[in-house]
Amino acid sequence: MYKTWKSRTAVLAVAATMAVPALAIAGPARAGNNDNAQACQQGGWQYWLRADQTPFSNQGDCVSYAAHGGTLTAPLPDLVPDLACSVTSGVVGCTLGVKNVGAGPATGVVAVTFNGTGIPSGSGTFDFGPSLAVDLGTLAPGDTQAAAGVADADWTGVSVHVSIDTGNAIAESSETNNSLDQTFTF
Repeated sequence: MYKTWKSRTAVLAVAATMAVPALAIAGPARAGNNDNAQACQQGGWQYWLRADQTPFSNQGDCVSYAAHGGTLTAPLPDLVPDLACSVTSGVVGCTLGVKNVGAGPATGVVAVTFNGTGIPSGSGTFDFGPSLAVDLGTLAPGDTQAAAGVADADWTGVSVHVSIDTGNAIAESSETNNSLDQTFTF
């Protein structure tokens, strides 16, 4: 019986020695792509794309894709026309520009088209023809690149239509807000 106890102990020792490396190979569960999955949360899913450039339909779609090893591509810019006017000491001043309302920076040149009725008259007009090329440089999220300006003009009953990047030269998070219609009465 002494011999049987020793042999059983030896077998258990050998089995334990073989099990330790097997456990080390299995290791802990793979952490997955947790950082990317977290980037999808709290509205972040709206600013990321899949590797094939398709958008996510909701947060769960993005989290699932990222958690299973999917690669998120960088947030995109979203360019919108920016036309602002103000009156200072009886003088109307207006600027036309391109604003980045997206989550990523925009680089390149975009075409800005401008037309309307009752185009302002006076000492200043938007006199750049029907189209203007605007070099954005690197337009950070929230920033505006000025395209043209006018001061001391009669803006009574002026209706304008401004469009940017109509050829979709720059990939954006939204291509549906690239135009602006506005009427001014000062």
